[in-house]
Amino acid sequence: LEELYMWESFHQWAIQGMVEDTSKACLSELRSLSHLTTLCVQVSNPESVPRQFHIPNVQKFEIVIGKGYDSVTCYPNSRSLSLRQIKTSIPEGVKDILQNTEDMRLFCLYDEMIRSILDVDPGTLNNLRYLKVVACMETPFLLSMNQSASDAPAILAALESLHLHLMSELFLICPKLLPVGSLHKLKLLKVLNCKRMWIAITATLLQRLLSL
Repeated sequence: LEELYMWESFHQWAIQGMVEDTSKACLSELRSLSHLTTLCVQVSNPESVPRQFHIPNVQKFEIVIGKGYDSVTCYPNSRSLSLRQIKTSIPEGVKDILQNTEDMRLFCLYDEMIRSILDVDPGTLNNLRYLKVVACMETPFLLSMNQSASDAPAILAALESLHLHLMSELFLICPKLLPVGSLHKLKLLKVLNCKRMWIAITATLLQRLLSL
């Protein structure tokens, strides 16, 4: 099997270790599909994502984790990940997906979840080209930058498009100077209904936006 499309037709995956779920299909079984190159799947319960979710030969994917509806092509041409209305912590297995994700959409997540995704190990998200963050109400900064710019590697180095919508507490994209090479490919920045963001592009951020 090389291509697997399961959008809407199936999304109640088993939770590993739960006895009552033994009759359901488990996401970890996908790792046994050694020829799988394209995957389209929805996972309603984040607890169904296994701790190791790396599928070696998958080149294109569209994965939606959480509740709610997102526009899905189901014939993915890129590597897309959507996280929606997740009330618990971000599943450990998501980290296996992040490194290969090109298109990421975050909807209705708590700030601690945003931090666990965007403030990950430097370089993890450097394949990301499109990022959309919607209705993550608690988030004051998109990137918090725990390291000094001189010591840290580039962040979001391949990002071309950034959309920020309905972020009521968002104040700045980043309060500090980003490392050299960060956001240097960004061509489109779209900010809608972010009431606290008076200045979208600060002087320090402008130093890194070479393509905008």
